[in-house]
Amino acid sequence: ARRLAETRLAHLPQYRDGFKPHWVGGKMPHFKAGEWVFICSMGDISFASDAEFGQIRDVLEFNNGTRFLLQSKNPKRFQDWVPLPLNVWLGTTIETDLDGPQWTKAPMPWNRAYWLTQIKHTHKLVSIEPIMEMDVERMECWIRILQPEIVFIGADSLHNNLPEPSWDKVSRLLSGLREFVP
Repeated sequence: ARRLAETRLAHLPQYRDGFKPHWVGGKMPHFKAGEWVFICSMGDISFASDAEFGQIRDVLEFNNGTRFLLQSKNPKRFQDWVPLPLNVWLGTTIETDLDGPQWTKAPMPWNRAYWLTQIKHTHKLVSIEPIMEMDVERMECWIRILQPEIVFIGADSLHNNLPEPSWDKVSRLLSGLREFVP
């Protein structure tokens, strides 16, 4: 995402400072009721300052019929902002349950899972993307504990040569998740 923001998308207002989060626009945006809006879709909401998040909160409350997704690889940051309106879904990425090499600068997946469980909020989401090698039973257990309403699963579509699970493991995880994710 960073590479994309700093090259092909650099001409767009939201990427004028590269990958550094900042407020785009001047007036209060209005979204349609029932629409989904992913705030910071290629970035991480946790980098927003409290003042910037105050502006975001105003948008969330002003557009109370719109559903907003706030996702972070540092869900501990959500504690600074709760309670949040009920039109907000809080999410994190948990691409594996295994300890191992640190693929990003983000907190380890177990840490992200823990902090999302600590946030008291009605709507939660988990993104397993890009899905990496895992222990299927443990991953399913983590997701059960998190109790998300939505789970996204995706492959390493950018071909970063990450350690991917076999299709058998992915299929078993999908079967297990179908039992308890709406």
